[in-house]
Amino acid sequence: MLRRAFNLSCLVLLIASPAGAQLIRVTATGTIQSVNPLLEGQFSAGQSATLVYEFDPGVPDFSGNPTFGTYNAIATQSGTLGTYIATFTATSFFGVINVADNGGIGPTDDSYTAFNPRNDPPVGDPIGEFMPTSMGITLRDTSETAFSSDTLPTNLDLSDFDSASMTLSFSDGTLNPTVTASIESLVFAPEPRSAFLPAVAGALLAIAGVRRDRSRRSGSYLTRPTVSAIRSLPKKGTLWTSRISGRSGSWWAASPR
Repeated sequence: MLRRAFNLSCLVLLIASPAGAQLIRVTATGTIQSVNPLLEGQFSAGQSATLVYEFDPGVPDFSGNPTFGTYNAIATQSGTLGTYIATFTATSFFGVINVADNGGIGPTDDSYTAFNPRNDPPVGDPIGEFMPTSMGITLRDTSETAFSSDTLPTNLDLSDFDSASMTLSFSDGTLNPTVTASIESLVFAPEPRSAFLPAVAGALLAIAGVRRDRSRRSGSYLTRPTVSAIRSLPKKGTLWTSRISGRSGSWWAASPR
């Protein structure tokens, strides 16, 4: 019974996972323009810069301000400036995207920012006593025509903005030097939710590893279902209560309540 319950729970997790959900991957590329003197041993103007982040376009606006949207949407970030690499993966907190239409609560322009959360810094090697604290991009449009609302955009055109930059900041607890790069290319592309793949792999391994376990009471045993039986299972969000037929017996799986 314990083996059966374990494998049933794995199947439930597999089916309930958001297989069809998609993140959007944003890739910003450009060139380092300015380097704080405290970081000049690691960075120099003219080096290439790339920042990639993935965000969930379906999260709600948490700001409550009709012209300034705040979206806790960023799941991952990876920045490569020169030879330096910094990464962020959401655990307790998601990265934040702010969308300002006609300024909102900030400057009187349209703007878009995407950064890691303040209390969850990116991971990267120390530069002397300095550790990375902040990484992201900032787009600004002083004509106030880039946005018509504070809705989270799923695509942006660089030509709509007067300025576009990516920054990587550091701190030693007192000083906060920054590296700034231009953004010369900005690409938005759908990306399958990567967290789903390990869940699928783990659940499938658990199911495939089920051994035929003879029952003392009935003599029946668990067995791997046919491919057609798996494909006939209902989609996510279903309570699994009954069983389906396998090649050589019956296998507890699912039927909707």
